[in-house]
Amino acid sequence: MQEASQLWDSGYTPILPLGIDLPDGSHITCDEVVRAMPGRRYVCRGKWGERDVFIKLFMQEARATREWQNEQRGIGKLEEKAIAAPKLLLSTSLTQPAAHVLVYAALEQVQSSRERWESEDDEGRHQLLEELVDLLATHHAAGLRQQDLHMRNFLYSGSILYTLDAADIEINPGELNKQASVENLAALFALLRPEYDQWLAEFYARYCQHRGWQVDPHDEAKLLVEVRRQRRYKQNKFLDKVFRHCTAFVANKTWRRFHVYDRHEDKALFRELVSNPDILPVTAHRSILKAGNTCTVTSVRIGQQQLVCKRYNIKNIWHGLGRAFRPSRASRSWRSAHRLLMHGIATAKPLALIENRFGPLRGTAWFIMQAVEGPSAHEFFREPSVSQAEQFSIASQFAEMLIIMRREQISHGDMKATNFMISDGRLVVLDLDALRQHRNKSCFEYAFRRDLRRFFQNWGDLPEVAEQFREVFSAAGLQADLPAE
Repeated sequence: MQEASQLWDSGYTPILPLGIDLPDGSHITCDEVVRAMPGRRYVCRGKWGERDVFIKLFMQEARATREWQNEQRGIGKLEEKAIAAPKLLLSTSLTQPAAHVLVYAALEQVQSSRERWESEDDEGRHQLLEELVDLLATHHAAGLRQQDLHMRNFLYSGSILYTLDAADIEINPGELNKQASVENLAALFALLRPEYDQWLAEFYARYCQHRGWQVDPHDEAKLLVEVRRQRRYKQNKFLDKVFRHCTAFVANKTWRRFHVYDRHEDKALFRELVSNPDILPVTAHRSILKAGNTCTVTSVRIGQQQLVCKRYNIKNIWHGLGRAFRPSRASRSWRSAHRLLMHGIATAKPLALIENRFGPLRGTAWFIMQAVEGPSAHEFFREPSVSQAEQFSIASQFAEMLIIMRREQISHGDMKATNFMISDGRLVVLDLDALRQHRNKSCFEYAFRRDLRRFFQNWGDLPEVAEQFREVFSAAGLQADLPAE
């Protein structure tokens, strides 16, 4: 068991269980860290005597102390307005560890609204949004605004939807005005993918009914603009975050090296691989998939994991000078993989980015991803045993991918059939070196049509497959982008 006095030196992974003695002589045990913000606070699941509780530990410095105070004010206001929230059992300050403490009664059979959203079909998601919009309207009518609104701040216990994270609740003297309300409602829809914007008018009308407002079509249009603005901001903020040391990623930067990797992979063997991806741990195995001048691709088995490691080589001094001042292709692949996943496009899970550096100058770089099992699209559509229905399913997934890419102005840059895998009936996009999101619409349209021309070149010897793609793409509304036959 870790000494309580060492808590604030333990980073993202405190040694558990952690025992804490309270001023009244009782004892709390922290068994699991639910959220870690080193240097500020930890949120833990544990026990107070025999009672299941949630414990929030705040560091005794100015910012964390304000959060501790704000949390108490927020939870008190929720209780005053009869809005469901976890019951606060104890607020106190300690010397060992030097921390402010809040203890909440644990809720039973819990599921965050994000978890419920991901497990439901569209009918279930519609019902969930009804409940979230109703709750948000209740907040706003009570003068409350969740400043860091995300779906994990709303938790189901049974059929009751609870509000969490009261520290980020802004308390206003009266009801929220229309502008502040619309901005906060937009923050909810900005968390969803754009295909759900079609529900916006319906839910805005529902929200207005709760607030006793008349529905103004101009406000609906403003809401949609605000949703799109906030969504872009959140997406850009996340894509910057994938290069930083944070809850989701482990990052380290020195004069000679930079690496970042998924925190879920923060284990001894994986850290050893990241420290020198050209020299494997003794228990690992490597096989060469591609040995090119500019890129070497290897398959790596480490523990129970099968990985793919792409090393982006520097051919000579002139090539090195040309690459030194630009983001590495490995970093572009790392960012692009996260971009695709964010938009609901399947790709190999990105696990690590490593770059050799000399100050700001970049050299050899590595991109490590989870291996994807299955045939390439080139093999799949040439396999006689594949049925028409299976081909149609994959063609439809290509159409769905292209619709998202067109909506987000993303071009792939190298749409060879070998850059797409079929894994358990699902289309997976690979080789993201040249993938790009365009700001200029004309540049995007040119690149997108070039992508489609390259894609149809894959089927020059399979006219029936090319025709099937044309029919599916046309039915999906992509006919204007298709190359001439």
